Amino acid sequence: GINNPGQALRFTTLNSAVENAFSVPGGYVYVTRQLMGLMGDESQLAFALGHEVGHVAANHAHIREQYAQRNTLGVFGQIIGAIFGPVGDVLQARSKLNLLSFSRDQEYQADTLGLKYLVSAGYDPGGGADLLAALSRSSALQARVQGRTNRQTPEWASTHPLSENRMVRELDQARATGKLGSGVRNRDIFLNHLEGLFVDDDPAQGVIEGPTFTHPDLRIQFTVPQG
Repeated sequence: GINNPGQALRFTTLNSAVENAFSVPGGYVYVTRQLMGLMGDESQLAFALGHEVGHVAANHAHIREQYAQRNTLGVFGQIIGAIFGPVGDVLQARSKLNLLSFSRDQEYQADTLGLKYLVSAGYDPGGGADLLAALSRSSALQARVQGRTNRQTPEWASTHPLSENRMVRELDQARATGKLGSGVRNRDIFLNHLEGLFVDDDPAQGVIEGPTFTHPDLRIQFTVPQG
């Protein structure tokens, strides 16, 4: 449930080419147009917002800060390292991994809360898994475009669980509700609202076409030489 039931929540769309949604203390929740461009219906937007509300409800930012302060292995490791050498480095590394694991657990908890809110609001609980699948496909495509393989940073070395792992977990939990495939999707209405939405960079911030950059408002244009 909400940590403070009377707390007002404020939702804002950001004109950003980065696929992201996040929340900050005070009940402020943000979602970027780039992430909305990946969404296929309203239930997916509801999950993204529900996930961030879950962070607010569980007071994750404050709890993570307290955990980091209590987890003093890093400072202790520096002291030991100054005296005994590499042992301190091991302790510092362990401290960082503990904090990463703690952050991932919060992400999974926010996913669970997001699904709970999704069902309570009458949406199809499959929206969460669908959005996470879209994020996974987008990451794989970006890797191919940039000439990289689909290999990602392993989950244990990241603050966020891999989208694929979150998707499988979310789908299992959605099935467990007994309501998968039923509930609000509002696909057509949602996509109509997204009609004309910019994908990637906003042309007002400049347009790249081949080797040429053009900024319409500043009336600047230049061509980058090959190589």
